[in-house]
Amino acid sequence: MEDATFEDLPAAPGLMPDKDPVTKNYGHRTPSGTIREYRQHYSSERSLETTKKWYEDTFPVHGWKHTGSEGTDPATLTFEKKAEVVTVSLKTDRGRLQVMVHVTGK
Repeated sequence: MEDATFEDLPAAPGLMPDKDPVTKNYGHRTPSGTIREYRQHYSSERSLETTKKWYEDTFPVHGWKHTGSEGTDPATLTFEKKAEVVTVSLKTDRGRLQVMVHVTGK
């Protein structure tokens, strides 16, 4: 399903879903329903550091355990919950923040 959204994977305020057909957004659940395969691309004028902090503070409220952070620009955050892992990749490209949220099984 294109442009799928899940309550426990909120987007930071001001992020707009990327409609580029090359970075096609998608999401679905495995037949058991316990694991999702999900990818959503966003862009914004937000600062990378503010957005990174928002994800670090917000995802744990939705049950995700923050398990790792790497880099500054680009930056990668990793969270885990049950049988899933989510990676949030953030980078500045031509003055705009680009964010990709990817969920998959562990």
